[in-house]
Amino acid sequence: MASPWVVRLGDDPGRRPAPGPLPWLRGRNLILLCLCVALFMFWAINLRPAPTGAVGAGRGGAGLKFAVVFDAGSTGSRVHAYKFRTGRGADMDLVDDTFVELKPGLSSYGGRPAEAVASLQPLMRRAIDAVPAGLRASTPVELRATAGLRLLPGDQAREILDAVLEALVASPFSAARDSVSILDGQDEGAYGWLTLNYLLGRLGRGHGDTATAVDLGGGSVQVSYAVSPEQARGAPDGYIKRLSGGGAEYSVYVHSYLRFGLMAARAEILKGGGGDGGSPCVARGFSGEYKYGNDTLLALPAKDPEGVSGLRCRELVVDVLELDKPCPGPQGQCSFQGAWGGPGRGRAQPVFLFSYFWDRALDSSIIGSSEAISWQSTPGDYAGKSDAACKMDMGLLASSFPDVAEDRLPYLCMDLSFCSVLLSDGIGLGGSQGVNLVKQVLRDGKKFEMAWALGAAINSISALHR
Repeated sequence: MASPWVVRLGDDPGRRPAPGPLPWLRGRNLILLCLCVALFMFWAINLRPAPTGAVGAGRGGAGLKFAVVFDAGSTGSRVHAYKFRTGRGADMDLVDDTFVELKPGLSSYGGRPAEAVASLQPLMRRAIDAVPAGLRASTPVELRATAGLRLLPGDQAREILDAVLEALVASPFSAARDSVSILDGQDEGAYGWLTLNYLLGRLGRGHGDTATAVDLGGGSVQVSYAVSPEQARGAPDGYIKRLSGGGAEYSVYVHSYLRFGLMAARAEILKGGGGDGGSPCVARGFSGEYKYGNDTLLALPAKDPEGVSGLRCRELVVDVLELDKPCPGPQGQCSFQGAWGGPGRGRAQPVFLFSYFWDRALDSSIIGSSEAISWQSTPGDYAGKSDAACKMDMGLLASSFPDVAEDRLPYLCMDLSFCSVLLSDGIGLGGSQGVNLVKQVLRDGKKFEMAWALGAAINSISALHR
């Protein structure tokens, strides 16, 4: 019988068969990669004992399943080692998530695949420690790269992914031929929707009782929400995913806007200019360069002392989003960049924002407590904070936001303006609509990270038992 948590996804064009002989594996690259793979094999042979209190090896772990997911994002790499209890009510109950992250991301190692593999070793070490020794060989492991890696030139992304696949095959976990890939934006959005609604306990309900997920990454932003079967039948091609969860079938609108994650959007906004060689979105007193992907752009404030402002910055963001660009659906349902926003634009269900939406809300004190894991807000809150930040020069920003890293301060005005316009105009929520900012979800007394990786883990475990 199929698991009620199965996620039905289409073929991922980023997933390829296991590679044959690789032309880049020669000389120094081959030596370094062999060393990295040897270290992974050392872990596989010299398995550490299970941590104190962990379920014992072998059959002692009956009723438990684990899945390890590496999230290779544009700004950093993360690992989740998920622990599930099976056979109790719902097919899989999430028990624990060992979560570790580090910077930079794999895209920083273009042309250096062996170093990319080496950067994952601390994460692999933690994942091995989290899984009992007797269950490691049956635990699926996968690495999914998101938007940042897609921007590398030539074969650099392929070289990194091939090297990582070799390393995962040598690890104590179970790696398949398709365990490493660049995650298609549609699948990323689908996994994010599944994660959110699983953690909220909304799977199994009608489509109107589920939640809308908006995930602002570094390279792209994903919007996903369930629609009625009738609405799905009238949708343009490429926007609807068929998903199953909690014993219910769902038609889920999913769209990924590549180049409009927070870090990528900075580059787009700087390219949009400001008319006098500077930008209305860069803090006064700053002069530098902004690097993203293959772009290196001058980051200068507008020369006019009054030229840096929240209003002018938001007007520039509106231009960059190209809100008037026609889309495949009815014009009243267009979002931005020529994409169809879907029926209702996701406003009918509760809207949950995560990833960089949370980070910038915390930076700007929209979120009133550093201990919070969720917060009620509106798109207008971002606009108000952008007005305040855009009035400040670098000195005042540093004193007003002492906990914000120095490299983020010059772009705080820009980031907040972008979040505001993206939500109110791009996605169409309106400035006063209530939204839920979420970092973690409390489930059965434990806090779990709001990340698409959980949806991928559920899908991987389900696939083993179909």
